[in-house]
Amino acid sequence: IIDFIHDYVLQIFHCIPTCTEIDFFKSEAPGWHKAFGMQLCKDLKKQLIKDKCLYSFRIMQWKEKYGRMELYCNCASENVYAIINKYSEISENTCIYCGEPAIYITSVYSYALPYCEKCYEKTNNPSIAYVKDKNGEWKQHPDYQEF
Repeated sequence: IIDFIHDYVLQIFHCIPTCTEIDFFKSEAPGWHKAFGMQLCKDLKKQLIKDKCLYSFRIMQWKEKYGRMELYCNCASENVYAIINKYSEISENTCIYCGEPAIYITSVYSYALPYCEKCYEKTNNPSIAYVKDKNGEWKQHPDYQEF
């Protein structure tokens, strides 16, 4: 009976969110939210239903790290991690503030953020660590010096 209560009753209450995973995007990375936040959640939910672990899956931490989205979760299938990696790659090439294609990755106090040209001009112009070349490849900016 304890297993039944845990698996079917408590899981329902445990999964009632006080804040959703998408709240990270709205407050900390509005451009990522606009560009792919909802689609990421839909793709994850679809895969979690296939894996039969929708109610046991937990996102432990969701943040920006090294200019890209990082999502840490409890046990998940390789397919879930493939989805997470796909959107991490997309985030690296998406402006964190407006969702347009990023052409700069800045570096200030060990924070790296992807910016489009317009949003970069609105900032206090942190140092540019990487810039996209004509082929769309990230190249280190010639004036950037690592610590």
